[in-house]
Formats: sequence, structure tokens, C-alpha cells
Amino acid sequence: MVVLQFPAIVAVLLAFISIYHIQHTNFCNGDDGSTIHCPEVEMRALLQLKEALYDPSNRLSSWSGDDCCTWHGVGCDNQLGRVIKLDLRNPQPHTDSPSDASWSLILVEEISSTLMTLEYLNYLDLSMNDFRSSIPDFFGSYKNLGYLNLSGAGFLTTVPQQLGNLSSLLYLNLSYNNLDVDDASWLSRLTLLQHLDMTGTNISNASNWAEALNMLPYIMEIHLSQCQIASIPYTLPQLNFTYLSILDLSNNQISSTLPSWLFKLTALEYLFLGKNYLHSSLSIGNMSYLKVLDLSNNFLEGPLPSIIGEAFPSLQTFFLRANYIAGSIPSSICKLEQLIVLDLSENHLSHELPSCWKNSLVLQVINLSNNNLSGKIPKSICSLTSLESLHLSNNNLSGEIPNCVVTLNSLVILDLGLNRFGGCLPRWLGERMPRLKILILRQNMFHGHIPPSIAYFPVLQIMDLSHNNLSGTIPTSFEDLKAMKFAQNTMSFTPGSDNYYTDSISVVTKGRESQYVKILLLLTAIDLSYNYLSGSIPEEITNLSGLQSLDLSNNHLAGQITMKIGGLQNLESLDLSHNELTGPVPSTLTTLDSLGFLNLSFNKLSGKIPSGNHLETFDSSSYMGNPDLYGYPLNKENQDTKPSQDPNNIDTDVEAEEMFYFYLSLGPGFVVGFWSVWGILLYKQKWRYAYFCFIDNICDKLYVTAKVNFARMKIKLFRSDQGYGCNP
Repeated sequence: MVVLQFPAIVAVLLAFISIYHIQHTNFCNGDDGSTIHCPEVEMRALLQLKEALYDPSNRLSSWSGDDCCTWHGVGCDNQLGRVIKLDLRNPQPHTDSPSDASWSLILVEEISSTLMTLEYLNYLDLSMNDFRSSIPDFFGSYKNLGYLNLSGAGFLTTVPQQLGNLSSLLYLNLSYNNLDVDDASWLSRLTLLQHLDMTGTNISNASNWAEALNMLPYIMEIHLSQCQIASIPYTLPQLNFTYLSILDLSNNQISSTLPSWLFKLTALEYLFLGKNYLHSSLSIGNMSYLKVLDLSNNFLEGPLPSIIGEAFPSLQTFFLRANYIAGSIPSSICKLEQLIVLDLSENHLSHELPSCWKNSLVLQVINLSNNNLSGKIPKSICSLTSLESLHLSNNNLSGEIPNCVVTLNSLVILDLGLNRFGGCLPRWLGERMPRLKILILRQNMFHGHIPPSIAYFPVLQIMDLSHNNLSGTIPTSFEDLKAMKFAQNTMSFTPGSDNYYTDSISVVTKGRESQYVKILLLLTAIDLSYNYLSGSIPEEITNLSGLQSLDLSNNHLAGQITMKIGGLQNLESLDLSHNELTGPVPSTLTTLDSLGFLNLSFNKLSGKIPSGNHLETFDSSSYMGNPDLYGYPLNKENQDTKPSQDPNNIDTDVEAEEMFYFYLSLGPGFVVGFWSVWGILLYKQKWRYAYFCFIDNICDKLYVTAKVNFARMKIKLFRSDQGYGCNP
């Protein structure tokens, strides 16, 4: 527990006093019945501000009459009637409808210095508007100002150092403008400041930013993301960030080692250092209050500290993805009992997964993909009853999927692709796990039949079983994939989104691999490509009218493409290439208005390619490798309609002459060839003996080879019938 000293108590009291004062002001409705009016000089100053603004949505229409205390966005002191609050924040900063009038206030004239007459102002919010000017220097004259928010207001050029005169300021937000700071020393004079947000402000030339902020005794939040910071001082003369709880330096250009003082900020709860160029090993300190640690997308190397579980006992979110961390995952990581999100993906971690997860009861996301992990999935991972997202793809993991995984009833995403998992697809797939939406098992070593129960996942939207050794037919039960029967129009929250985590999945669709992030749970896809599936494409699959991507390529599917394929009304990508499909191209494909990718190449399709609508936009690569197909876009005509050659045009005399000489030379050639071989064998005993030994050996080898191949074929046929020992 942090014990607040007297200066900190004073700062907190000032904050509460400021908030109390703002909340007890007279706003535009004037319902308190007060007869106190604002001074005329302040009213004239506000009217001059109104004249300098273009107000397309008439937000300031109430700014008329003789009492500015009743105007929209204006707050007055109840006792003196002085203007103490001016809130012109855009109420709809993110409206996308072109039919709606812009709610932004646009500055068309310079802000008049008469606004200085609002000397009692303690709250000023001009955020999310379009002022397109520099911040007025006289803003630094508001001695009573405790809250200043200019974020996203279109302010330009250099931040005036006069803002350092705001001695009462508790909250300062200059984020998302086009501002720069050449010298940060003015920040050190804001001695009561608790919250600073300068996100997007260029402070690359202000090398003294850290020293200036270190002189603020009560600072609690510092947001300096996207500020083009190039370095952090490795040491500070005297560490003064006693009450700092949030430090955000992400998305900068910091190219230095991790400074040791960062891990001495004992009150820190949120530390964001992601997307920089930090290098060195990961050295940590005891930060008992730290909840979020983001070191992702840097150049950190070396092993994970073995004491990581003891150093961060309150940690809830840990991002270390896209670094060069090597070695094993220490078992102490399981001591982080409050951990909700763990992302160590895209590193060089190796060895086996720790088997110590029984106490991680609140863990929702584990992302260990793109490492060099080996061994099996530990059964203790099945103790994570809150787990919603499990990413273990692109490692060297092997063995079978533990049966206890079926008990993870909260699981939404299961990604085990690009490993060496083998065996049969578990029969329990689909029988439990009611929340599973994404199942990725591609590029493994699974064999046998696809169990029909896999279609019983009630909300499954993405199924990727590609690049395995699966055989048999496609189950007709696929029509029971309920979530694929209708289009996904509602954006639902992905796992970990409440804890700064953004889930993503790599999906092959439209002939290329794409990374899906924001629209991840809007996609519906089935990928069974690169297996050994046989039989026909079941008509039942065409009942999945919400399906967007279907890839059955590189199998042994036969039969005709059903005309009912036109029922896949939301289909955007269809790949049936490299199979043994026969018959015509269904004309119902012309009704699929959303279809943007079609590949029917290298089959045995025949007939004329249907035309109409968007089907004519596909080029010849969609149909190549089908010798009996013709029509646009193939440069072929129907062979049956071509005129046959007239027999009268054949030169019969030339043909007869050629046949005469052929038969004339046939007899002498036979005689010469026969006696050349057998004559020698009759007169050469050694040659005769060697020849018949050679023939005898060849016959023996052919016999043995035939027997072995026959035995292998019997085993293969048996396994195919039995699903390699897997029960369908």
C-alpha cells in the first residue's frame, strides 16, 4: 500500500476541490433559479469568440440574450456569476454520415485576446474541433485554470511556453494536433500537474523532456505516444516520479537500452514501451503494483527473467511479442495469478511449455505462436477455465491434442496450425466447447476421416483443416454449422480486447494468405485443401448461405459440382482446383454477386463456360487444365462443332507408297535382328549362360516387388476403409 505524504494529500485535495467547483456551476438550463448574471465584459468576450467561429451545426445558437450563464457550454460560479467553465468539445467527433452537418467548430478569424477577461476560468475544453491555428499565447494567463483540453482541435506549430505559467493546472491534453515542442522546460513549472497527454506531438528536439517531467512532484499520468522521441536518458539525477501510475512512450523511435530507473517506479501500474527500437536484455525490478507491461515490437534479447512471477505479482497484461527473447518459458510465470493476457509470440523461445498452469484461473489469452517450442501440450493447460484464446501456431509442438481440452468451455479461438500434431481428429470435437468460433489445425499431421461431430460447434465461423493427411469423404453434417447459415453482421468483442489485446488470425482466402484483425469475427470460412479427401462435394454444404470462403482444392474429389452451389449467396471466394471434378460448370455461379475469386482449374470439367454478370470478369487461370472446357475466357471452341477433314483431300498415292516400302524392309530387318542375337548365343556358351542368369534375376526381382506392392496396397486400402484407426 502506498502511504501518501503531505504534498500528495494537498494535490489530491486540489483535484477534488476543482472537480467539486466545476460540478457546482450554473449550466445553460439555469434551473437553479439564480438571478445572478455574468458580467457584460465576459459576455462580450464570448460573443466575439462566437463571431470568430463557423458553426455549421448551430451548436452555439443559444448564445444570445443578456445572461451568458445560460448559454450552452458555459458554466458560471453560483455566487459571483463569473464564467469559470467553457466546454466547446465536439459532441460527435466521429460522425461518418455525409448527410449529417459537421459538428466541428471551425475557426475563421483569430481568437480575440478579449477572451483574457475570463480571468476566473478554471475549465477550458476546445477538443475535437477544427481551429487550424496556433495555440494563443494568452492561454497561459489563466491563473485559475485547472483543466485544459485541446486534443484533436487542429492546433498547429509550436506549443507556446506561456502554458508553463498555468500554476494551478492539474490536467493538460494537447494530443492529436500538429504541434511540436523545442524546449520542454516550461513543463517543469506546472508543479501541480497530475495528467499530461501530448500524444502525437513532435518533441524530438526537446531532449530535456524526461528531466522536465521528473520535476513534477504530483504527476500521475504521462502519455507521450507517437512523439518521435529518439532516446530515454539511462539515468536521472534524482528519481521524482513518486506517484506516477501510467507511463506511455509507445510508438516512438527510442533506440537505446532499457533504462534501469523505469523499473524503480514502484507506484507504476501501466507501462507502455511497445513499437520502439529498444535493445538489451530484459532486466526487471520489483514493481508490485504493475498491471500492464507492453514491451512488444522491439529488439530485446536474452532469456525471460526467472523471477518474473515474483517481480510483478499484480500483472494482468504482459506483451512481449516480436522481440528476440530466447530460452525457455520460466515456470515462475505461472505465479502471476492475476494474469489475464500473455503474449510472447514472434520470439525465439524454445524447449517445452511449462506444466504449471493450475493457479492461472483468470487467464483469458495465451499467444505463444511463431516460436520454437517443442514437446506436447501440457494437461495442466486444461485447468484454465477462463481461457478464451489459445495460439500455439508455428512451433514444433507434437503429439495428440489432449482430450481434456474439451473442458475449456470458454474457448473462442483455438489455433494449433503449423506444428507436428498427429493422430486422428478427436471425436469430441464439436461435442463441447459451445463458444468456439475459430478452429485452426492446418499444416499438421492429422490423418483419418473428418468426424461428423466437428459440425456440431454451435457458433463456429472459421474451420481450417488444410495441409493434413485427412481422407474419406466430406461429412454431410456440415450443414449443421449454424453460424455459417447466415451472414455475420454484428461485430463482437474478441478475447482480451478489454485488456489492450488485439486478436488476429491468418486465413487463406481469395488465393492468398491474409491477416484478419478488426473484422476477424465477421468472417466465415471452411478450408479443407491439400488433403486426400474423396467422393463428391455434398449438396448439404450449399445450405451454408452465410459462408464467405470455401477452399476444397488439392484433394481427390470427384463427381459434378452441384447446381445448388448458387445457394451460397454470401460466397466471396471459391477454390475447387486440382481435383477430379467432372461435368459442366454450374450456371448458378452467375447468381453469386459477391464472388470475387474463382478457381476451378485442373479438373475434368467439360462443356461451355457459362456467361453473365461478374462471371465474365474472371480470366483463363480460373478454368485452365480442363481440356474439355471451352468458351470465354478460354481461347478454345467446341471440338465437336469443328468441320472434319474431307477424305478426298488425302494423298492416297503417297500413303500407299510409304506402306509398300515399310513392308518391304520389315522381312530383312527381322532376319538380321533375330540372327544377330540368337546366332551369337548359339556359338558363345559364356554369353548364353550370362544372358539366362540375367533374365532369371530380373524375374525374381519383379516377383518380389509385385508381392511387396500388393501387400502395401492391401494395408492402405484397409486403413482407408477404417480411417487410419479413427472412428468417423
